[in-house]
Amino acid sequence: MSDRQPYQFFEDLPADQFAALVEDIRANGVRVPIEFDENGATLDGHQRLRAVKLLADEGVKVDYASQVRPFTSEAEKRIHARTLNLRRRHLTREQMKEHAAAMRKDGATLEAVAAAVNVDPETVRRWTHDESTSANAKVEGKDGKKRPATYKPRKSTTVQCKTAKETARAVAAVAKIPDDKQPATTIDVKRAERLARESEPKTPPTPEPEITGTEIICRAGDFRTVLAAIPPASVDLIFTDPPYPKEFLPLWADMAAFAAEKLKPGGCLAAYSGQSHLPDVIQSLTNHLDYIWTIAVRGRGPKTQIFQPRIWSAWKPIFLFAKPPVLRTEWLDDLFEGTGPEKDAHGWQQGLGEAEHFIRLLSEPGDIVVDPFLGGGTTAVACRNTGRRFIGAEIDAAAYGQTMERLKNGKA
Repeated sequence: MSDRQPYQFFEDLPADQFAALVEDIRANGVRVPIEFDENGATLDGHQRLRAVKLLADEGVKVDYASQVRPFTSEAEKRIHARTLNLRRRHLTREQMKEHAAAMRKDGATLEAVAAAVNVDPETVRRWTHDESTSANAKVEGKDGKKRPATYKPRKSTTVQCKTAKETARAVAAVAKIPDDKQPATTIDVKRAERLARESEPKTPPTPEPEITGTEIICRAGDFRTVLAAIPPASVDLIFTDPPYPKEFLPLWADMAAFAAEKLKPGGCLAAYSGQSHLPDVIQSLTNHLDYIWTIAVRGRGPKTQIFQPRIWSAWKPIFLFAKPPVLRTEWLDDLFEGTGPEKDAHGWQQGLGEAEHFIRLLSEPGDIVVDPFLGGGTTAVACRNTGRRFIGAEIDAAAYGQTMERLKNGKA
């Protein structure tokens, strides 16, 4: 085998088959994503990648989709790489026995090996001369001691990439995400990078300057750190739009605890939310604050297509919660015609007109308004336009830079 890679356990394709693969990729591109581990090592797709590099040497640029997966051990990577190939290669019985024995030595259960080679666990036990039963089968470790086999296929984080550049970004991101912070689901590169940033060591909180007049203060970083020094019971309103995907749900509980500490008695939290995880969002908020109402913001743009429940969504909720005692004096309409999509500053940006409308209704000129998820800076601009004092935080460096540029240039 030429240039054997760490997780390449099968011979290179015969010359004629490899030539056919090269021509197919030249004509149609790479049809099956190439898999990499968290270090950028190839787990699956060695021949496809070899073909791409050969075409590149000929001056033919072929981009490819990929998947980046983090693993907890080298043995787990070896088992995974073998499993993917065993399911689609035509091997002799002796070759299957050889790979089955290697997988067992790495800690795969009889059932995991059997599924990979498409036989029953009893056959694997005979092949590997394992005298144990499926329930108590053991494998020998590097130290010579035998331990119970533990590996079986599991759900793990998979980062989908569309290009080689995205692959490099994904590898850099997943290497920084601790095992306990990795969602067992498929995510895109931007979410992987966001999780990586959130996992970076937090810097000590800096003292919060006194906010006077119509001052606008924006901080780069995680709100749990960079806004920690805001004095307790000093904030009049928190107006924000947290991220909606499932992996960000823990942030709602942290935000609710933050609000309970920083809001004045009677101060309000108004938060946009998606509809997919409403029970979890509401529970996180009610653990710390009193529920007031739900406002429906009807969108003016195209409806959003929610695939899994097959829903065309035409509205978005804003939850109103407050730090007790709740003493509302102003009337508030719970149906609002949205001002239309505005995405020039951030991909998740809400309308400036909406922010100004609710900030006027839920606070007074001179009040302190906080946004823990600043995004493109809409809340900051709305506070500047309505005469409120403002403090906000944004963990995404690029979005923070856009916000500062937006405020510096006096943009709406």
